[in-house]
Amino acid sequence: NGLGGGGWRVEFIIIIGFSDFEIARQALRYGVADYVLKPIKPDELREAALRCLGRLESAPDDALETRSAAARLIAYIDNSFTSPLSIDSLAAAFHFSPKYISSLIKQATGKSFTDYLTDIRLAKAALLLRATALSVGEIAAAVGYQDPHYFHRIFKRKMDLTPAQYRESV
Repeated sequence: NGLGGGGWRVEFIIIIGFSDFEIARQALRYGVADYVLKPIKPDELREAALRCLGRLESAPDDALETRSAAARLIAYIDNSFTSPLSIDSLAAAFHFSPKYISSLIKQATGKSFTDYLTDIRLAKAALLLRATALSVGEIAAAVGYQDPHYFHRIFKRKMDLTPAQYRESV
């Protein structure tokens, strides 16, 4: 099934240091079951653990395996977006069919693989344009685009500004 041996069922709880709803929402979208704010209150952590335990006991194995696989897949993409990625390379790495990989990504993010990967890369590029003096070509390479002209076209299409215009606007 591509999830490793033993049929493990896992729920993740994240501990975050500040009350940022966007971070919590994104974590939940990636398959994290619950979150607890720092400083950790033992009762809140215990309640989160009990909610996870309840879901593990009541959820069908297939749903948990699918959610776990989707969370691992999205985490992999988020950590490897600078590398050449394709549905086929993900299918090989996760031992799933390309069609199943596509459906997991769509289910987890609401986007196609290409749109999700592009959004991650462009968000990082926008950050680099705002925070560094790197050239557009250097930024393109840093976020996984080997062809700076292609990066320029994609950035303009998605952001309605060229990278240089974007840099000047912030």
